[in-house]
Amino acid sequence: MNGEYKHSTLNNQFSISKEGSLLKSSCKFFKVYFTCALSVEYSFEKHFYLFLPYNLSLTTFQMPFLETPRLILREWKNSDSPIFIEMNRDERVMEFFPSLLTEEESLAMIVRIKKLLAENNFGLWAVERKDTNEFIGFVGLSIPRFQTDFTPCVEIGWRLAHKHWGYGFATEAAAACLDYGFNVLKLNEIVSFTSVLNIKSMNVMKKIGMNYVKDFEHLNIEDGNRLKRHVLYRKLANSEL
Repeated sequence: MNGEYKHSTLNNQFSISKEGSLLKSSCKFFKVYFTCALSVEYSFEKHFYLFLPYNLSLTTFQMPFLETPRLILREWKNSDSPIFIEMNRDERVMEFFPSLLTEEESLAMIVRIKKLLAENNFGLWAVERKDTNEFIGFVGLSIPRFQTDFTPCVEIGWRLAHKHWGYGFATEAAAACLDYGFNVLKLNEIVSFTSVLNIKSMNVMKKIGMNYVKDFEHLNIEDGNRLKRHVLYRKLANSEL
């Protein structure tokens, strides 16, 4: 199958046999794509199995790609950069961040995102619309870089270009990321946080089944800033959407 693995199943499992390495993964409503050097594909009852040589490490796989009914969550392309730069200059997109980003800051952010995606097999995926093939922003999982009483943790976050607001894209992509985090990465919990003023993001958190935990003061935002006060939401692995 030329290095590509696809599947869509209901129960996630990983197992190794003496004859070979059997990787079986799953998602509830989206597909996961892996790329590898070689493979043989078998399928039945909506399950796809990938057999690898016994001594081939699963680390051969590259970063997974998530697909929802309307979106592709993928690696970043060079062509994404100009749009991302403009997003981070848009006061509507950056309303609940301390400042707009310069071109240099946006490009540096992309470098960090790519590095973390490569290291962790999860991160802030670039989001592309299927109907127009447009890059519309990012949605994904990350590890906050500041310390507080709920870190270390895995956070789900999103940032979309303003023209793509109001279509439910953030909710759709974020729900897929949660499913991936719990069913593939086997995380126990995922959190999200934003300014207490950011009602739109809080609504997304609620729609994907996250629950309010508390308000807190963000340590990386200076005292007196209107964005200092944040709200924390959380979803546990055993909770239902």
